[in-house]
Amino acid sequence: MSIDIIEKLISFEDKYSEELMTWEYKGINFWPCIRTPVFMGIEQKFEGSINRNLGGYSTFDKISLWYKIFRNSMKLPKNPYFYMPDMKIVYVNSAITRVLEVNGKKFDRISDFFAIENQHISLTMEDNYLGRHNPPEYISNIKYTDSIFLYSKLKNLFIKDRNLHNNAKGFISLVKQYITSNLEKSVDLEHIFSNAFSTIITSIKIAAEMYKLIKKTGCKLVSIEECCYGGYRSLLAMMLKADGIKVFEIQHGNSSNKHIAYNYGVTPITYLKYLPDYFFTHGQYWSDVLERLPVNKLVIGNPYLAEQVRTYNKSNEQQTEKKRILIVSSTTDSFVAVIKELRVLLPLEYHITFRLHPIEIQFRAERYSELENVPGIEINENDGIFDCIRTHDYVVGEHSTTLFEAIPFGKKIFILDTYYSKAHMPKNMGIWFSEAKDLADFILKDCKNEDFAPSYYWTLDWQEKFNNFINIHL
Repeated sequence: MSIDIIEKLISFEDKYSEELMTWEYKGINFWPCIRTPVFMGIEQKFEGSINRNLGGYSTFDKISLWYKIFRNSMKLPKNPYFYMPDMKIVYVNSAITRVLEVNGKKFDRISDFFAIENQHISLTMEDNYLGRHNPPEYISNIKYTDSIFLYSKLKNLFIKDRNLHNNAKGFISLVKQYITSNLEKSVDLEHIFSNAFSTIITSIKIAAEMYKLIKKTGCKLVSIEECCYGGYRSLLAMMLKADGIKVFEIQHGNSSNKHIAYNYGVTPITYLKYLPDYFFTHGQYWSDVLERLPVNKLVIGNPYLAEQVRTYNKSNEQQTEKKRILIVSSTTDSFVAVIKELRVLLPLEYHITFRLHPIEIQFRAERYSELENVPGIEINENDGIFDCIRTHDYVVGEHSTTLFEAIPFGKKIFILDTYYSKAHMPKNMGIWFSEAKDLADFILKDCKNEDFAPSYYWTLDWQEKFNNFINIHL
């Protein structure tokens, strides 16, 4: 399947952008709420992939989820309705990235490095992940957003705005019509749009509540994780920017010129309101490749990687056996057959570690049972990704950020040739393979990558760059 589907989607948006952005309710446009999930759904359908469908919630799961949200809301010190302190900077992020442990406390690998630089004037507002947070948190200034989600859900349940509901339904019907007339009719629109209505309604409700609470802090800067993805976060950005508050997004993973959330065509001015003012990139490579992201891109760096590289270089840690292989999942099942065949092709002294993506952990049993308890294969879900990189000699993946992260550690990189890797990985990076036997041959021959310039991908002096940004805006 050609990766031109992304270009088709951008052309489609260019054609209908003005009409799509005329649908609004009380100054809030509908299209930014659903653009990214709808386009991603279409991309996956065109690719014929069901691999990213990680399953839905059963009735029991939904009850359990809402019970956890209710329980989190009862933690008054972390309830934003109970008290909001005066702060200059607010970080809006998710508990999914609070995975590191520092001095017995949980540390967010993306935002905490930045927050502790100005910890007395910084507040974190954290969404739950599957109903969970990861206390005790390393930072002390933190609020859970569970009560906001709960209040918004109840408000929508008991106080229905019929005009909003009718407008949202009309908008979704029109978008379906446009897509059907411009893209192949075989695309399952009902599946793609199954959550579109609730996404619009809940995004508007949640964004309004978040905005009111964040405004109480008197902040001047707000970091919104995945702001470009749309949903409530893009609506929140629009509301904050209208009040003169600057919004920035910190790069959290691999962003390419085929990632639909970060690539736009002729973007109407009305849509720019929903994007961040600034996008912090890990290095110049990403600032260059995201030429179709119409926001100010600032090369700030990745604090977590910078710290790990310094530690690694200081210890001069090197592997000598050259027989440890790290295979990184990208939430598809592309590697199951590869791993099984690779295990047969390589001698047992070669150890294979299959690293799960965090969102796959809950589905480990149903997706990867055939890899469990196989001699020479380890499924890893707990170790830090940099611990995995440091202790392995070969890093294999499809389009994971880990492939880039392996560069400054001098690891040998191998890339599975698929639709997604072609779309999101530079062609001159690593050694590409299509079949397990090719990968086995490359490893047995200990093939080397071409020399990379790590500084092009990763800027290590992040503190100076970040603090310069803060000083300018505060």
